[in-house]
Amino acid sequence: MKQRRILVIKLCCVGDVIFMTPALRMLRQQYPDAHITYMASRWVKDIVERTPFIDTIIFWDTPFDKIFWLGKVRATLAMLRTLRNGKYDIAIVAHRNSIFSALTFFAGIRERIGFTGTRFLTKRVQFDDSVHETRRYIALIEGLDNGALTADLETSIIPKPSDIAFAAHCFLEQKIADDRKFVGIFPGGGENPGTRMMIKRWGPERYVKLIVALYKDLHLAPMMLGGKTDRNIIGEITGMLPPEIPVLNTVDIGGFGELCGFLKRCTVVVGGDSGPVHMAAALGVPSVMIFGPSDPRLVAPLGDNHRSVWKKVPCSPCYTPSTVLNKSNYEGNSFVCWTKTHECMTRLGVEEVLTAVQEVVKT
Repeated sequence: MKQRRILVIKLCCVGDVIFMTPALRMLRQQYPDAHITYMASRWVKDIVERTPFIDTIIFWDTPFDKIFWLGKVRATLAMLRTLRNGKYDIAIVAHRNSIFSALTFFAGIRERIGFTGTRFLTKRVQFDDSVHETRRYIALIEGLDNGALTADLETSIIPKPSDIAFAAHCFLEQKIADDRKFVGIFPGGGENPGTRMMIKRWGPERYVKLIVALYKDLHLAPMMLGGKTDRNIIGEITGMLPPEIPVLNTVDIGGFGELCGFLKRCTVVVGGDSGPVHMAAALGVPSVMIFGPSDPRLVAPLGDNHRSVWKKVPCSPCYTPSTVLNKSNYEGNSFVCWTKTHECMTRLGVEEVLTAVQEVVKT
């Protein structure tokens, strides 16, 4: 019997790709002998390379590239040839943009499954914006009608040995004791290709109070996490911390892969609705996610070892699957708080987050 060849398309971003992993697990269970190819952007290269259940990866950045239209046409035609050569039997399109389903149609893939409202598909699955994102992607796999399976909603990525070794080397260089316990602090985020969501960030002074309390009550030293775009907010926080608190600053040391190694050394990770906190949860590290504009019922990490903290003010959530597509909610490429108050975050107190951290640490 011919081996099935399956193409899964979800280009970006970190949290979205991680939320795809339960669906990929179910796909592998349904087709244990299939060759599964995942198409992603290089922005999430390190995440996809640590995602189980897939065999090969195709990277495609053209939709995000700021190049002349003729260059985009050429790159799209080149990708079309690549997909045709792949001779795929099934395409699972996890985007609601018809450009991706059109690509699979012109590549000659016979069975094409995606969400309602998308063209060029052979089967459409209802896009339900009231359910958790993992369930939406699982619905696409269920749409294959290849037998009933119980959905496991746990996300999963697997660090490489080199990730663990990289973090261990950094700790050795800085003479950090093996028994030191860390709370991972990710105060930044909200910046993805084409979109900025700075209103997801909690105030620096609140993180300072939280760090002080966690060091005093639970003896958790702060491990500051982030990339180059997070340097300013992390510098602001570390500059306000008392000198007796030992700080491990990992900002912009390596990429998402190396970050996996640091996250695995954390007792708990705290931050906003952002990729690195979703990474922590997928690595099995307890997490506390701070919500404001987005809805934890749709995107919070699931499981007993994770907590979400949300001050549901009347205008929250404002960042939803429908509003994200409305360009009037943006200033340039930034999704903005239409009330100009940022009340969903400013009303969220340190004690509420501290309580959530204490809960997961003690479980």
